[in-house]
Amino acid sequence: MRSVAAHDQQSSTSSLRRSDSLTSTLRISDIIASIKRGDYDEGALGDKSGFREGGPFDEVNGLAGATSVVFAHDCPKRGPRAIRVPHGPIPEDDEWDRMELVSEKVRSYNSTSGVLPLVDFEVERDAIWTESNSTHVITMPWIEDGRTLLSVARDLADRSKISDLNSLALRLEEMGRQFHDSLFDHGDISGGNILVTSDGLHLIDPDTLLHDSIANPLVRERGHISFAHPCRSDSEWEDHLFRFPLEVLIVSVRALAWKPKLVDSYGDEDSLLFNHDDLSDPESSPLFEELCSSNDKALGTRARKLRSAALQKDVASANKVLGPFHTPKPLPSNPIEVPSLPDFEPPKKRSGPARRRASLPLRIPEGMGRGS
Repeated sequence: MRSVAAHDQQSSTSSLRRSDSLTSTLRISDIIASIKRGDYDEGALGDKSGFREGGPFDEVNGLAGATSVVFAHDCPKRGPRAIRVPHGPIPEDDEWDRMELVSEKVRSYNSTSGVLPLVDFEVERDAIWTESNSTHVITMPWIEDGRTLLSVARDLADRSKISDLNSLALRLEEMGRQFHDSLFDHGDISGGNILVTSDGLHLIDPDTLLHDSIANPLVRERGHISFAHPCRSDSEWEDHLFRFPLEVLIVSVRALAWKPKLVDSYGDEDSLLFNHDDLSDPESSPLFEELCSSNDKALGTRARKLRSAALQKDVASANKVLGPFHTPKPLPSNPIEVPSLPDFEPPKKRSGPARRRASLPLRIPEGMGRGS
């Protein structure tokens, strides 16, 4: 059982130098201590008994990521929710103001039958009180049967579920078309920020969710290094940031449908197939070489376009190479098979000669996401 908010931990984004607007800091141990003492807004977050427990000491247990720690809470009135609390340097109120505006846009979009699979979220002000300060938090639904796209795709490849992989690729293409038709953009599309359930996809991690009508925040991260364009700007939010990483996902899933055994040679627990080296030096990438020469003509053409896009010096040029998403084939009516988490085995490490990779922040093992 995984929280929609917890999956931003798996995206392992490449953080930039913190700006001066990030002044306060908060330790995870302080957050947990405050919850155990009951030093939080119970009206906003719920009764203390609702916090799920786990870990070696069977106590309130948060999933810690690079910028937030996430707690699961069962609320009789509001159902199971994820409570996402920032730690380390804390964004100041202007960023929380922006997040509230984005939350309103998401809620309005979803209430009018918006097709983009965005997850509702709420900003709760001054919801947890520590000895040194208070902090705002984000709450969002806890999707019990959700698994990250990264783990689902690799698991399906391990079991040679070709039909499910093709269905997954079609749903990703549909997400791309929906993005093009909406006013939203997302700065951290990755295999860990998309959840898969039997009835479809769910896009999470609201930190880098953008809307055309809302001023963008300061750039504090450049997306997951195994999905984002290698020449993405570190000073401004470019247009259609979702396009390139979503194409990386689509090519990866279609490649696994073509040859499931690729899962044994490429990718790992932080990447689906491509890693930072493949994207930053595509002409030397054995993976690109294999996919571009595929006997699946459609896959080969798409892989060559992706390789050309990765060689571009900016996101706009890369997107021009890739072109817009067009209406894909009708989505399959049969649900995607999403194995339960206890049956999942961690994906194998990439075999072959070791290649230097850019460093990633600590990733929380997926098994820690199970509810008690």
